[in-house]
Amino acid sequence: PGEVLIKVERVGVNHMELLQLAGAAPPGALDRVIPGIDPAGSVVATGPGAEAPFAPGDPVVVKPASACGTCRACRHGDDDACREARITGVHRDGGWAELVRIPIANVFRLPAGVDAGIASAFSHSFPVAWQVLLRCGPLRPDDTVLVIGGAGGVGSAAVQLAAQHGCRVLATASTPAKEAVVRGLGAV
Repeated sequence: PGEVLIKVERVGVNHMELLQLAGAAPPGALDRVIPGIDPAGSVVATGPGAEAPFAPGDPVVVKPASACGTCRACRHGDDDACREARITGVHRDGGWAELVRIPIANVFRLPAGVDAGIASAFSHSFPVAWQVLLRCGPLRPDDTVLVIGGAGGVGSAAVQLAAQHGCRVLATASTPAKEAVVRGLGAV
């Protein structure tokens, strides 16, 4: 009930999953769940209470964190800070499977022409980066924004979002190759 069954077409490999594969994940992390926090694919079926607005075959992407909706952070639109959040691929089975069940509130239809791989990459990092940028105050053109680790998933999203908003973006990078990446994304 309240869930959408999705045929997974694309899913990322994130830092925590790499740690798990290497046997170095923190104790309890990803225990007894199928990894894959950011699946994208197509709707197979909908459970009771999740029929609208999805139909079989609809292309969709998953927002990884299922927030409680009632805590102070959630009530203020900061569901990224919900202490009760359940994360797909961490607390519940994720997208490294052929099929995955996701609460309807975390399923979003892909606009026409948006590739499932791009959507998967976007669904985790960009919302987190956006909420972090908003916590710092309103993002205004001509602001200077410093992004630590600008070549990582969330860092590269923050660089792009701030640059898109007309900000002067400074970003740290640990190698010349990563420096080239952040410059290509909009850092000065």
